[in-house]
Amino acid sequence: MALRMEESNRNMKSIICLFIICIITLFNSRCAHAQNDIRNKQPEIMLNEFYTARSTMKLTVRDHHRLDSLQSKYCTVKFRNELKADFQADGLDHDLLTMDNGIDAESLKTISVKKDPTKVNDYLVSYIVSDSDPSNKLIKKKVTIRLTVVNEKGYFKIDSVK
Repeated sequence: MALRMEESNRNMKSIICLFIICIITLFNSRCAHAQNDIRNKQPEIMLNEFYTARSTMKLTVRDHHRLDSLQSKYCTVKFRNELKADFQADGLDHDLLTMDNGIDAESLKTISVKKDPTKVNDYLVSYIVSDSDPSNKLIKKKVTIRLTVVNEKGYFKIDSVK
């Protein structure tokens, strides 16, 4: 009888150990999945941060250094060089990152940032701006910008606008 009790205790310990291993494995799997979800959302978070920061800027020629600072934080070196070349050619009259539509606090309320399922590193940023039609009537216009985001030195940054 004592042998049966000892064997029963060993079986129970084995079952408990197996149960604990299953719980730990399940927990680790969920943690890894959550970390991947966060990592996959980082480009979208970065784009939201960029357009939020950009919406507060009222740029004049003298304020161009503020835009440079913003671009150095959120754009790759390669893309910043392209933007500088555009600035030298067109001045502040052309804003590739907003497709010349600007973005303000009202537009920011409508912003949507989504991964483009057809391209590996592309994201679609869209928002609504107030504009006027040829008869000067106020209209709402949807702006959609396709951006490529890459990891540069451990940070997600805008690499191009298409």
